[in-house]
Amino acid sequence: MKEFRFELQVDYRTADLCILKLANGQSITKYIEDPKIISNDDARLYYVRVWLVTLMFKIAESGEIYDIQVYKKHTNTNDNTALSIFKTYLENAPKFDVTTSNASGVIWKPNKTYKLGVRGIKIN
Repeated sequence: MKEFRFELQVDYRTADLCILKLANGQSITKYIEDPKIISNDDARLYYVRVWLVTLMFKIAESGEIYDIQVYKKHTNTNDNTALSIFKTYLENAPKFDVTTSNASGVIWKPNKTYKLGVRGIKIN
């Protein structure tokens, strides 16, 4: 029988989260979709249970994520396991580099609420 691999896939995000870099130079979307970071078992749970979880959070001047809350308009479960898994990955992500900029200037904004949502996918 063929073994499948499972990953989390970003399904919803605040636009500037693609540009805003973590301290390690990666975007948060690349971090969350990295199979070396996210456990196959956790991603499999998301896939099998068809979970879609979107969290809202703020980024402190230090680059740390805080004030994490569920964005109910784009979340299809209130399962504590689903929420806890994603929240833990966010809390353990490297800090954001709040000095990240583009042609429009610095990306990070104090007191802005960012949103990031994920679902599980099966990789053949």
